[in-house]
Amino acid sequence: MRHDIRREEWDRCFYKSREKPGQEKVINEPVEKEIEKVQIVLEELHEHDFIQEIRYSLDKFSAFRKQVKESFFVFWTAINPPMERLLYALSAILKPRSILGLGIFTGNPVVWSMGPALDGTYDAAQLDAVEIEKNNARLCRDNFKELESILQAKIHVNVHGEDGFKVLEKYGTHSIDLLYLDANGLDPETGIEGTKRINYTFLKRALPKLKPGSTVMCHNATMDSFKKEAGDYLELTGNDRFFTKTSGIHIDEMGLEVSIRR
Repeated sequence: MRHDIRREEWDRCFYKSREKPGQEKVINEPVEKEIEKVQIVLEELHEHDFIQEIRYSLDKFSAFRKQVKESFFVFWTAINPPMERLLYALSAILKPRSILGLGIFTGNPVVWSMGPALDGTYDAAQLDAVEIEKNNARLCRDNFKELESILQAKIHVNVHGEDGFKVLEKYGTHSIDLLYLDANGLDPETGIEGTKRINYTFLKRALPKLKPGSTVMCHNATMDSFKKEAGDYLELTGNDRFFTKTSGIHIDEMGLEVSIRR
């Protein structure tokens, strides 16, 4: 079952990339407004049984954000402020023991999902981040090393500078609690370069690796361009043979889809 979370006022704005005519740029958004947006999303996800509670520590998130901003080198990012907070909050609530992020550039797309495990909010068992471009993977590795040192983290993020499909093969059946997808590259099924459809192929091959009730998140999945390139992804997450529910979250112009594995 598919459910959309959106508000007209959100659709009228953008943070970094204008996606529709007439959208106004968000400048210096008050943190209280950001918190309110995320709270709306959490409440709707709770109402539809995606999550069992809506509480997360505002103070711990604020401290974690400050530490990421001080330690991470990022060329550019499409992870906007409310998305940072939402990804952190969802992990703080879900407490995934095993997180796998695919297509994570220099680390910023997935660090927010890994944040509650890194800052000691809960104990995780395995954190893996995959980036096929070697230099970006090197920067990602350096970023996490610096952040882990600052946090005195009890768990280490394993950064893999290789093909995500090869990393997926190493996972056993029902071994992933949270799969985060943000890839844009060569889709082995179509042979097309630079496409978001690779996320569909990643998800299809990850299906047996996902625990029943596990969570899949795909960044950009609410964008019109994603629908054109990767409509197969949305068909798969909307198929109740594989997923009990899925939600498109339009909290910013990039969006996020959250799906629960059957």
